Amino acid sequence: MWLNPFHPQVQQLITSLAIEVMTQYGADGIQFDDHTSLPNEFGYDRYTQALYQQETEKDPPANPQDPEWVRWRADKITAFMTQLHQAVKARKPNAIFSIAPNPYVSAYNSSLQDWLTWLRRDLIDELIVQIYRPDLQSFVEQTSRPEIQEARQKIPTGAGILTGLRKSSSCDAVCAGQGASRSRSRFGDVLLFLRKPVGQRPRTCK
Repeated sequence: MWLNPFHPQVQQLITSLAIEVMTQYGADGIQFDDHTSLPNEFGYDRYTQALYQQETEKDPPANPQDPEWVRWRADKITAFMTQLHQAVKARKPNAIFSIAPNPYVSAYNSSLQDWLTWLRRDLIDELIVQIYRPDLQSFVEQTSRPEIQEARQKIPTGAGILTGLRKSSSCDAVCAGQGASRSRSRFGDVLLFLRKPVGQRPRTCK
């Protein structure tokens, strides 16, 4: 189930929850993971179609990957992120506003997350990019991308690393990725252990 991030009631709900975390539980910040997003095939509900028609005097394109349609929806999420950031900072100016999206190209095209614009508009204080790759080469390629380097110049930036799935372990690739992130690019790294059945222990990465 997905909540429509374009709808005012959804925006109010998420904003209220974020403010509650910051004001009632003494949190130093809030991590939105990759959830400030929407799959690019979404947006054909009645509310969003009516809003698009009102603003553009056109029907939404049938192709969910139409560049103008992607941009319009991504801009709507950016507008909400701006409001959300302002609401959190108004209550707690030093709060850490953190996200963990996918690498930029896939985040934007597949999930309507224009996090590079968020970075440039100072809407995020910490970035953890989900670089879930099965081998060292593809991991290093992603950490070397210009948008990652740009982020590292502005805010704390780390890499989310896939440590395993339900039926497989990526421990070797993770360990290699850790070494690469530390020795080559001095990345902060975050280890994410995913979908292992209860009682099944992963191999230890050394």
